[in-house]
Amino acid sequence: MLKTRRRPLQFESLEEKVLLSAAMADPSATIHRSAVKPFLLNGSVQGLPAGSFVSKGLEVKRFPISGRLGSMGKVHGFILLSNKMVTRGALPDLTNSLLIVTNQNGSVLLGVKPSTMHHYSFQIIGVTTKYKSVSGSGILTIAPSPTSFNLIIELHSARK
Repeated sequence: MLKTRRRPLQFESLEEKVLLSAAMADPSATIHRSAVKPFLLNGSVQGLPAGSFVSKGLEVKRFPISGRLGSMGKVHGFILLSNKMVTRGALPDLTNSLLIVTNQNGSVLLGVKPSTMHHYSFQIIGVTTKYKSVSGSGILTIAPSPTSFNLIIELHSARK
């Protein structure tokens, strides 16, 4: 038969123990510095304004777009034109328009500033969900597609 000895519960003092590790960890070295990746909208979207033909040209009711934009990836959305009339043979005037792009993570609202040569500045003026802390601006151009009836809108984010 085995005999077991019962010992009273005690705490062991660490004061007399020798530290086995020769290197001490520097507490300041354990701070993790996360590299903030810039939010870039470099890429292009394309679409075709839809509306009613009138004597001056096309009165745009909607302007759906889709494409791929840098940090967001594959996107879809639409443009809310300030000037809804597109004269025959001309490109839409994007001055003071809103461009809304959306993906599975949320939406980004871009405000388009005035231009005379279809070479506009844009700024992020609204965001939702995952994009709540992003900001930015850049350049936007619009041109006809050489291979389809669509218009191509190129975006290039400004680097900070």
